[in-house]
Amino acid sequence: MPLDDESLRGLLRLVLEPLLVYNPFLLLYYNPLTIPPGPEIPLTRYYNYLHQIAIYLDALPRRRVRVLIGDEVGLGKTIEAIRLIKYLISVGEAKKILIIAPRSLIRQWLHYEIRELMYAPGVLRVLSRRSIDELMRQGFDGDRLLVLLAPMDLVKRGSLDKHAKGAYKPYYEYVSSVKWDLIVIDEAHHIGFTSPRESMRTERLRPLCERAKHLILLSATPSRGTHRDMLRRISLLVPEVSSKLRQIEKNPSLRKKFYEDVSDLFVYRRTKEQVNGLESKRVFTSLNSFLALVRLSEYRGLYEELGRFTGELLQHLDTQGSVLLKIIILKRALSSPHAFLKTFTRVMEKQGPPPGIKVSDRMIEGNPDVLVEAVLSYNLSSIPRQLHERALALLDKFTALYQEGDPAFKALAHLLHYVATGSKELPQELRGDYIVFSEYKDTVKYLYEKLVGFFESRGFKPDQGLKQEVVEKSLKGIEERGLSPRNLGKYRALIWDSMEILVGRGIWILVAKLSSENLDFAYLLPVVVEAVDILKPQRALKILLSTDVASEGLNLQDFNVVVNYETPWSPVKREQRIGRVYRLRQLRNCSVVDFVRDTKVEYEFYMKLLYKLLNILDQRLVLKPVESILELYVLRDYGGEYLAINEESVGSALVTLYEKYARYPEQRYLDEALDRAYRELLEKLREYKDIAEELSSKLSNLDRLPGAIKDYTGCNNQDEFANTINAAVEAFLGRWTRDPPRALRELYEYAFDPRGGRMPLLLVVDEPGFPGGWLGVVDLMIDGVVRYSTPVLVYGDGDNKKICLGLDVLKWLAEKLREGVLRVVDLGVEGLSADMERLEKVKWEIARKLNQVVEANLRRKERDLEKLLGVNIGSVGFFEPRLRPMAVRLMGVQGAREYNEFIASLPLDTRRWMEEASVNYVAGLYEAKGCRILERNIGVEKPYDILAECPGEGGVERLFIEVKSHLGQVLVAELTEPETEFAEANPRNYVVCNVAGLADKEPEYWTTICGVYADLPKTIIKATREERRARIIFKP
Repeated sequence: MPLDDESLRGLLRLVLEPLLVYNPFLLLYYNPLTIPPGPEIPLTRYYNYLHQIAIYLDALPRRRVRVLIGDEVGLGKTIEAIRLIKYLISVGEAKKILIIAPRSLIRQWLHYEIRELMYAPGVLRVLSRRSIDELMRQGFDGDRLLVLLAPMDLVKRGSLDKHAKGAYKPYYEYVSSVKWDLIVIDEAHHIGFTSPRESMRTERLRPLCERAKHLILLSATPSRGTHRDMLRRISLLVPEVSSKLRQIEKNPSLRKKFYEDVSDLFVYRRTKEQVNGLESKRVFTSLNSFLALVRLSEYRGLYEELGRFTGELLQHLDTQGSVLLKIIILKRALSSPHAFLKTFTRVMEKQGPPPGIKVSDRMIEGNPDVLVEAVLSYNLSSIPRQLHERALALLDKFTALYQEGDPAFKALAHLLHYVATGSKELPQELRGDYIVFSEYKDTVKYLYEKLVGFFESRGFKPDQGLKQEVVEKSLKGIEERGLSPRNLGKYRALIWDSMEILVGRGIWILVAKLSSENLDFAYLLPVVVEAVDILKPQRALKILLSTDVASEGLNLQDFNVVVNYETPWSPVKREQRIGRVYRLRQLRNCSVVDFVRDTKVEYEFYMKLLYKLLNILDQRLVLKPVESILELYVLRDYGGEYLAINEESVGSALVTLYEKYARYPEQRYLDEALDRAYRELLEKLREYKDIAEELSSKLSNLDRLPGAIKDYTGCNNQDEFANTINAAVEAFLGRWTRDPPRALRELYEYAFDPRGGRMPLLLVVDEPGFPGGWLGVVDLMIDGVVRYSTPVLVYGDGDNKKICLGLDVLKWLAEKLREGVLRVVDLGVEGLSADMERLEKVKWEIARKLNQVVEANLRRKERDLEKLLGVNIGSVGFFEPRLRPMAVRLMGVQGAREYNEFIASLPLDTRRWMEEASVNYVAGLYEAKGCRILERNIGVEKPYDILAECPGEGGVERLFIEVKSHLGQVLVAELTEPETEFAEANPRNYVVCNVAGLADKEPEYWTTICGVYADLPKTIIKATREERRARIIFKP
């Protein structure tokens, strides 16, 4: 009979359950935290990339999952971590999970990846001033599942630490008291080891990392530029190496070998080019880089005067301090002259006691305003008073200039105006939506206000009605994402205050701002952009003006052009900014534009320090070297202004630079400072480059990944996964979809329907030549714990044997269902458990094949590392297979007529053996049921072969059993005329047993189906007028 709903559900459930929980292609959408666990349908379109799948598969044989995922910016590290979190929860390895991230990323985790892929109320908590008391009251129940999301700078604070209003709450006391099974740290480079003395953050988080059984560190910049820092970060993952760190650090050859051994074992760093290669297609679009040289026209003299003032100021700063600090002072002065001069005059007028200066890379990169003020205050006594007077004069001039709009702003404004109006003067690479980065929030505020005013002066008008429409549409999107409705009023005000909508010439312009003053807007920005795209899908320019709060961790691929309004001196920061747009799911080509003002000082600052440093590094560190110079300057024409754009080659630009340098040799101190800073940074970046190269994934390792992924999962890539899931919906449910997560959810709801399903014991594959086989599930265990499970399909023998795993099994089932060749035998099927021996043998073949992958990818590297260090790590184990008891026998068919002709040609001895073997085998089956065999009629002319007394509902009943044997897989048996007559007279006591597959001499490979004559489908054939024969149809 065809498969009914119950059989279909039972069959699909057998295959789907291990796929959902363990197969990484499905696990991306599976949420183990819901009750009951099941697949989610996320609002965002998520995609399974092979580099992400690879890390997951590497985690399967590990006793302790401790890895640093250091992929380039934009490769989906958060998704990789979430897949591992869900896996460790599913296999019972993690009940207490602590996720630590910078405060600016907490809502990114909470409102996007976690909410869409693993959200469960009551399980997920956020560490805060409001939640800590309740968490303390609940205690540390070992059986209760807890996922705690904790801000990095809050989790390190405890009740003994003070702030301006008193003591902190016991955050650190709480987290250090819980025995965490898994800790995840996002932007893990913030746990730094660059200073001789550990910071409070490092000192307090390091022990938590070392105690946790499982540890996942995430960072696109895993090294802060020194071997000492990198080695100690690796020691968080492998505490066994701690005693060897000094030796490794001082021995270059040992250090190089150590990096090679931990790469793709504990540290994973893949690049965009490698991802494109793995996927065999262009996942990442093109990236273009430009230097924008801002012409200053009549204001050049003012900027040169500022340069001379800054150069003289630098000479009076403490020469024992870091040269890089002086560069920061210089950069602040050149990038935001007005703000710098205000800071300088404020410090000079305050005349307070100089504060101490604590210098660190993090302070230099992260909070330059505080550092500038601290440096100036510290050197207050050595700064001549006349510099104060000059500063006041300069401040007046720059105040007037900034009221009008400085040249850099005008260049930016005209560039964006060209974009908005679709000017033919604009290079194709600069068309799109813009993020303009500044290190300073006062600059962001200045640009926002001036830019809105500029567009108004060009005929674009703010439209409060449309703005309100965008706000309401955004709030609806926020509600759809399940964000707290009690915060909608707060979100409405935040969105309203953070953006403006201008309309003109049939175009919408969204101008938005983001800084530490409205940080929460970062997590609302995607729904705001989506609202604009829905309301004005064709002609809308989106502009975001932001500080570096948006440069780390946020997904902003709705934009595609990055402008560095002040060029970041750190290539790492530049890479992070670019990575906000140049990332997975970006569909457009991207560009980055570095603004440089055309003064001698700033031009040389860029060309001698940043430009040269950026180009000494390859694409694994810096996404793409600067290729050309885009000159931006404002020309006045007939009372108006327009933007002139032309490009020069890098070579021409360098010639111009050196010509200017030769003609204007003044400011020797500044030049020397730049040279010294260049040498200092060059050495640091060379070290950074060495670390990045030695820890990056090697091509030889990547070349093995596609084969390993197929071996584990039965799938080659996302496209094949999507096709398989969509085809399964069509085959099982009779409808079509193109959305894999929705298709997966529909399959799940069908298979796990509360009405339940019935597992068929025997499926017949009604197609010519199908050799028969088995469908089951194999568990792969490490130390007795199931770490991976997969459905298994095996059919055929010898050289023709075929073994399918994972999604290949679901694909095979869907194909056979669509072809209509699957049938279920809804009769008494006997002796199948013995035949599972074939499946038992297959499980060892599967384990052996996957253990070869483990050996090649992991265990060999771990042995090399153990040998190098003389320590035992023992994290990687080998799989031991276990076959689940529930399995389905697959059987082919052979036509009765063809089979009878074949049997007639067999020798008499063979036919006698078949009769004797099958009768004795069936007699044994009934004896195993408690029956007493009274007769075995082998070679005896009786209408039955076995007479048995068996226990029944009304007592002992007598059964007459006729056995029909077949060499092949034949499910049709024909009774003789006497047998038919006897069966018709005793329909409830006459049993027909069909024994198929005797071509294999071993009984465990036979298929036996027995049924009561009265219940069997049959046809009565009239051979003559008197003779009647029953043809029993065991075929469903």
